Amino acid sequence: MEFSRPVADHRIQKALSILTISTTPASVAQSVNLSPSWLGHLFKAETGVPLRFYVVSKRLERAADLLQGTQMRVKEVAYCVGYGHPSSFVRAFIRHYGTTPQRFRLVQQQKMSTKSAQC
Repeated sequence: MEFSRPVADHRIQKALSILTISTTPASVAQSVNLSPSWLGHLFKAETGVPLRFYVVSKRLERAADLLQGTQMRVKEVAYCVGYGHPSSFVRAFIRHYGTTPQRFRLVQQQKMSTKSAQC
């Protein structure tokens, strides 16, 4: 995810370097010596994106990579990217990509087979 403007606050830069799909905003806030709510406020002020949205986007981007590059079941992908319930993952995926994970995988596989068929 790209931001519309550069991030100047060193605490937000550090938070971005720490954030992964497995970290929580609360653990990142503790690492940069801020409360979770203040980190969220600063993050949005610096990036223009709510912290929660950023974390969800990163998880779903990783999920899309896993769906494209592996044969993991959707349930396994959901757990791998930090969702406790596959149904929550599917709803979030549909909101983000506009299609189900299964359909996304199918479309991506069709694109790859079309590319490989062209010389």
